[in-house]
Amino acid sequence: LRSAVWIRRRVSIKSTLLEHGLPLEEAPFFAGELLEVTPAGPDYPASYILSVGKAAGLPVGQELKVTRGTTYIGTLKVVRIYDDQENLCGAESKDLVVGQIPQKGDKVNNEVGIKNE
Repeated sequence: LRSAVWIRRRVSIKSTLLEHGLPLEEAPFFAGELLEVTPAGPDYPASYILSVGKAAGLPVGQELKVTRGTTYIGTLKVVRIYDDQENLCGAESKDLVVGQIPQKGDKVNNEVGIKNE
């Protein structure tokens, strides 16, 4: 009886996820480093080149958290995947902590609390 209840609950959760268009599998983990920073100008936002890209399966639109040591800097959004470079992408600021500016060497990943080595 106990296992039947567990199976029904598991099927119910799976059905609910599918009904709402949510993925059943675990999301992939992306991690890299900020390689280049182009400061914002009067007519364009700051842009960033990151060391993660097509080889990792990184999609355009993916949001990545930026950290410097144990300090959270903010979030970048991937705006370009370079077809000719397996491990590069372009990103723009999405949401930065007030007073924090992403810098070359900062770490990026898509999971809060994950320390990049």
